Amino acid sequence: MKWEDFDRDDTKPAKEWPFTKTNIQCPRCGEEVYLDSSKVLTTYPVKYAYQCKSCGWVGYSHNSWGGGLYDITP
Repeated sequence: MKWEDFDRDDTKPAKEWPFTKTNIQCPRCGEEVYLDSSKVLTTYPVKYAYQCKSCGWVGYSHNSWGGGLYDITP
């Protein structure tokens, strides 16, 4: 693939695709927050970005949301 094909302007904007809905409640409004995979803080250990699309709250956590894979429900 040529760089010109890769870097075309008609590709989907980055702000539309990096968000994954989680089952984590927003501390401000209670709606479910999204994991923003386009932002990772390079702290040690790393921090992951979370955002609420309802009220605009943004938070960072050392915990990466695993899609409920680690939830234990009776």
